[in-house]
Amino acid sequence: MQIFLNDKILETENQISLSRFLETQHIHAQKGVAVAVNLEIITQGQWDQKILQENDKLTLIGAYYGG
Repeated sequence: MQIFLNDKILETENQISLSRFLETQHIHAQKGVAVAVNLEIITQGQWDQKILQENDKLTLIGAYYGG
């Protein structure tokens, strides 16, 4: 199935959890990482339960220190 990650089209397996999908993209839960699915923020505690659907739009945001 197709998933959009920051406007990039990616193919993934059906019935995949958000946490598993992020693992396949080498993105791991850590402080400063936020994910929205179809403009809804999904907290890291919900990543295992959130099952992605065809054409879901994921937005990945990372906070970085610096100036």
